Amino acid sequence: GSDESIKRSNKKSYFENISKFREFQKNNKTLCNKNKFGIPQGSAISAVFANIYASEFDLKLKEIADEFSGIYRRYSDDFILVIPKSDIVNEQKIRRIETDTRRVASEYKIELHKDKTGLYLYENDKIFDIISNEVSHLDYLGFVFDGTTVKMRGKSPYKFYRNAKKLITFAQKVKVKKELTDLPYKKKIYGLCTDLGKNYNNHGNFISYAKRAQKKFDEISPNTNNLIMNQLKNRKKKIEKMLGYKIHTKI
Repeated sequence: GSDESIKRSNKKSYFENISKFREFQKNNKTLCNKNKFGIPQGSAISAVFANIYASEFDLKLKEIADEFSGIYRRYSDDFILVIPKSDIVNEQKIRRIETDTRRVASEYKIELHKDKTGLYLYENDKIFDIISNEVSHLDYLGFVFDGTTVKMRGKSPYKFYRNAKKLITFAQKVKVKKELTDLPYKKKIYGLCTDLGKNYNNHGNFISYAKRAQKKFDEISPNTNNLIMNQLKNRKKKIEKMLGYKIHTKI
């Protein structure tokens, strides 16, 4: 079935057993990419290949940034070029920089997706879309800046609560099915869904990530209104409501 049908049925795999998988392999021809170019998706070395592939592109974009005392940063396939506004940097110059960036990308066969590419102006504590001349926001690496405030992208806390609900509901169903006196998977629930999981699996959870982000933005950008932890306000009460009982530990 489709990914969605598998999610709805709470199945953990596409095939019921190894025999079903082998039968599928036998009856369906394996697709093979015979092209001698491209980055393999999903492998551990993909990020390394991507960085090697983009290294020359990085140098060219840094040259453009340095020419105007700006900065260039790239993480995986997301990059940002920031040019300070000055007497020599007008709209015409910005258009030229955009053209040069697209030319360099084309030269190194890096595709810039139109719906994921923007041209913005930061002025008077607001972000303007230069193309539409409308008030907008900058969305980069999971954070959104509107000129005065910094937040996590809206779907990030939503996914956190959705996954928490999914895990807790699963545990509650197992409790009923197996006629248990106590809720199973408590360690995982507390580790992933509460402040108690700050060291969960040696790297923490989404809450500890949000706390680190809040701390870092407060350090490097004290003049912006950083509302990251505000997006997770009342998280303990929300998780307790899902659980159906209070967590008698200060978190």
